[in-house]
Amino acid sequence: MDTTSPDPASPPPRALRFVWPVQLAVIVALALWALVFQVRLPSKLPTAADYRAVADVLEREARPGDVVFVYPWWADRVRTFIPDSIPVVGYLDDEDDPLLRHRRIWLLAQPNLPKSDLDGFLAIFGRGRTRVGTERAFGNLVLSLWDNGRYRPIRFSAPDALGTGRVYLEHPDGERVDCPWRGDRFVCPGPWYLHVKTGWHEVKFQPRRCIWMHPPGGDARLVLELPGALEGAKDALLETGYIWDTGFRHGAGNTTTYVRADDGAGHPLADVALPPGLEGMQRAVLALTPDSGSTLRVSVQSRDTDARWICVDALAFDAGGSAPPTSGGGAP
Repeated sequence: MDTTSPDPASPPPRALRFVWPVQLAVIVALALWALVFQVRLPSKLPTAADYRAVADVLEREARPGDVVFVYPWWADRVRTFIPDSIPVVGYLDDEDDPLLRHRRIWLLAQPNLPKSDLDGFLAIFGRGRTRVGTERAFGNLVLSLWDNGRYRPIRFSAPDALGTGRVYLEHPDGERVDCPWRGDRFVCPGPWYLHVKTGWHEVKFQPRRCIWMHPPGGDARLVLELPGALEGAKDALLETGYIWDTGFRHGAGNTTTYVRADDGAGHPLADVALPPGLEGMQRAVLALTPDSGSTLRVSVQSRDTDARWICVDALAFDAGGSAPPTSGGGAP
């Protein structure tokens, strides 16, 4: 006599007959959904003729200083149709980019793409901006022109004026070691990374033209002096952030990087701390006063040098426009 009791966790044999038909039905349903999605997708995508029509409008109506902003950020095929003189912006989490350098923005959207949320995008993108005229549709492309109320007339840009400056290492005892200009960068004695150079870097997915300034380590500072940077400025902005993936790193060996701006006479104007794990460009408005000198000094310091790769930008503005933004995130 068999006294073996059935496993209570096992389904009864009768139920097993219905498992594989259910599994097959799920697989067939998913396959049909994928097939329908692929068949319908081409009707939601723009054609080359649509892009050429947009390019014709931009070539006729775009002005110097305009920018094309694509939504969603990855749908930037328009780059291959318009002249290189018209910049195109598109990167992850770009909707809050102030685009300070651009008075007008051409928004090129594809609202018919799956999971598109143009209204949600515009709720952030439209802050401080006004649509000009009516939007125009070219197949699945929708083009609209926006007046950028966050635009600022720039009188000085540190990356553009790097060669006019002076760079040195400053030690706690006051000793300064000059870093000679080598034609395209300042080169300091020590490790390879102790140089100061303007270039393109990625700061949390955003391409930025900024100044590489790596802290020398310990209590020493790497200092950039820019004569005349603040002369006649209404206000100014300091921006800095970790490049590549170094902002994400937050291990025990990583230390906070401190970026400081003063007016050359030692009067503090702004301080930005970059703790381990902080990603994206961070901004601080410089506290200018009538007594502020015209020279801008920017210094960087971090006790540990591992993965403290940062870039720095400093802008001085003419009168007009709104105050510079100070939050982290997108930047011009």
